[in-house]
Amino acid sequence: MRCLFVFKSVEWMGVEYLSSALKKAGHITDLAFESGLEGTFYIKTKKSNHKSIFKKVAKFKPDLILFSCTTNIYPWVREVASGIKKRFNIPIIVGGIHPTIIPEKVIEDKNIDMVCVGEGEGAIVELVNKMESGRECYHTRNIWFKVGDKIIRNKVRPLISDLDSLPFPDKDLFYKYGCFTDRVYIMANRGCPYKCTYCFNHQFQKLYKGTNSCYLRTRSIGSVIKELKLYKKKYRTKSVHFYDDTFILNKTWVLDLCKRYKEEINLPFYCLVRANLVDEDIIRALKNAGCTCVGMGIESGNSEIRNKVLKRNMTNDQIIRASEIIKKYKIKLVTFNIFGFPDETPLQMLETMNINLKICPDSLFTYTFYPFYGTDLMVESLKKGYIDQEVIDRIVEGTGNYASESLLKHPHKNEAYNMKVILPLLNKLPRRMHGLFLKEWVFKKHSDSLLNVIKVLSIPFYSRWEAGQRFKEQLSMLRVHYLKNVS
Repeated sequence: MRCLFVFKSVEWMGVEYLSSALKKAGHITDLAFESGLEGTFYIKTKKSNHKSIFKKVAKFKPDLILFSCTTNIYPWVREVASGIKKRFNIPIIVGGIHPTIIPEKVIEDKNIDMVCVGEGEGAIVELVNKMESGRECYHTRNIWFKVGDKIIRNKVRPLISDLDSLPFPDKDLFYKYGCFTDRVYIMANRGCPYKCTYCFNHQFQKLYKGTNSCYLRTRSIGSVIKELKLYKKKYRTKSVHFYDDTFILNKTWVLDLCKRYKEEINLPFYCLVRANLVDEDIIRALKNAGCTCVGMGIESGNSEIRNKVLKRNMTNDQIIRASEIIKKYKIKLVTFNIFGFPDETPLQMLETMNINLKICPDSLFTYTFYPFYGTDLMVESLKKGYIDQEVIDRIVEGTGNYASESLLKHPHKNEAYNMKVILPLLNKLPRRMHGLFLKEWVFKKHSDSLLNVIKVLSIPFYSRWEAGQRFKEQLSMLRVHYLKNVS
């Protein structure tokens, strides 16, 4: 059966894994891709007419069209799906985090025929096998179907326990569009054991409760090394980005992987760490293996917000100690920070500014709080009146994002956005200027044009390595797009 994936802006590993699973089952897959800056730097570009996607559909002649959908691209998914349905009579299925969290709402769209809830490899292969053979498919686990006015809702199957059983992700889909050059993404594990109130992971844990599934699963070191050897040869890889939520959860596994990575891969790499898990053994091993940069979530510098509201369960001392160890081994540190939580005061937000200015990360990412649908903190925001049904409807529709001004009816949303915009730049300014900006900038109203200029100027300071890689990838995508148009 011929299956066409549709995606935009960036490489997406979920699509790659589904494609490789379908190919292993004997099906033919391809990708219709639309480039743009929104998925990389959240910079809006000229509205697309999606002609390249419709042209690809006409040329490939798929039997099934598949979208992977996060909340922020849901408006685009609906728009493209509508355009496809106007031109072609092809069934459309949408999977990913947004339809997993809000399947009832997504399947209401008249242009969406099916929704995949949760982990998709087994479900998609079973569905496509049944469709190809003409068998009844309405009882396929994980899949919701729309049949006339009726919705068929199927329960989820257990999570895939043996990640080594999955074929390596089909990176060729995105490589031909220039979505990556000499840096590759790889996942060594799936799932997260923590229950941070602003994150979708606790919803996934609830979704699979009672399915006899282990939520946190880790691949064997041999499988990870084998995949990286393939990329090193095939794509002439020069650096690696481990895409795991927290790379260092299993200390023994990390130490063993680092030893083999150094011996058999020996490329610079990036990974995510958690402050309360960082110790000298782990950071030394990462450094010896070739780690050049780590990302670490602070989210809030105020202990009460971070631990009581966000359920992060880590102390300021742990954050400061972790940063000291990372700097001791000369690994670059990138921090992640969020402003504008429910009940957060400007003084508490300033603590996030101050802890970053104290530990001096090499780069940092800043966001405004976005109440993703169904998260504990979205529910709390509703209870306390920070959002209403109108805002919930906007979240369901996928409008707004954590790079723009907050959706919350927050009395200090202006200060939150100011801090989000200025902190990456302030982190690079001389210390004598910090007080001036904190007094003169944070508590004033600024024009949108000025804030947008500073946001663009701050891009290199989010993470120089990451920004450099993404600029390179954007240029690669532009080059491929130009060559396709002139050929």
